Amino acid sequence: MSEPSEAIERYLSVMEKLGASDLFLAEDEVPAARIHGQVRRLNQPAITTEDLEALLERVLLPGARARFLETGDADVGFSLDSGQRFRLNIARQRGRLRIVARSDVFLLLQTTN
Repeated sequence: MSEPSEAIERYLSVMEKLGASDLFLAEDEVPAARIHGQVRRLNQPAITTEDLEALLERVLLPGARARFLETGDADVGFSLDSGQRFRLNIARQRGRLRIVARSDVFLLLQTTN
């Protein structure tokens, strides 16, 4: 079985293949992606707290982690080994951890149009 952060990284890596601009991850919910403007649930199991916490361990440097624990919100950049880059908004809302990932490819398209 793969590590939880590896499972989430697989979701990130397929965003380009799906044509997805955003990936929505929340505790105990099925992951969803914004594809051509519409949010669609992916045919995958619900994301666990362990999955999201493992990703946080990987993407949050100590200073960002401290701010997240203090404020319940963080914005960070993240790159996969393939070079794909993402902006992550991490928040704890109503006691539940949520992450929204936006592909930098779509961020670049927005700024050039």
